[in-house]
Amino acid sequence: MMKPKDKYSIIYVSFFLYGFAVLLPWNSILNSFDFLTLEMPEKYAPASTYPFAVNVLLVASQVVIITTGDKYTYTKRILFSLTFLAIIIAVIPYLATLPEGYNYWVVFAVLVPFGALSGVLQGTIYTMAANLPFEYMGSV
Repeated sequence: MMKPKDKYSIIYVSFFLYGFAVLLPWNSILNSFDFLTLEMPEKYAPASTYPFAVNVLLVASQVVIITTGDKYTYTKRILFSLTFLAIIIAVIPYLATLPEGYNYWVVFAVLVPFGALSGVLQGTIYTMAANLPFEYMGSV
């Protein structure tokens, strides 16, 4: 395979930044577990159940984007995912302050599409990088 011209390593740096974009949504949820645990009763234990909510559709969404093929462009998938992931991340602290009992289930329900969107973002970026030489996948 002939290596593409990457003037000033712009594509390499872009994929490096995409690597952060893939990890940032889940890291923001991990960092909020202490806050969520304070806002919710002990019987729910969000730190042990919320990862399940996120990962339920993460793999399923990656299978869907593989099977739909090129129906949606990479740009549309990335922009859609990042936009709604940002909205969800911004709303979760407010949802956690809802009345006790409701807050756990509302945040749980919001984390399911969060996982699906994370899967779409990850699958798209990994697919884009896989089409290029190994240095670009390494930068992700």
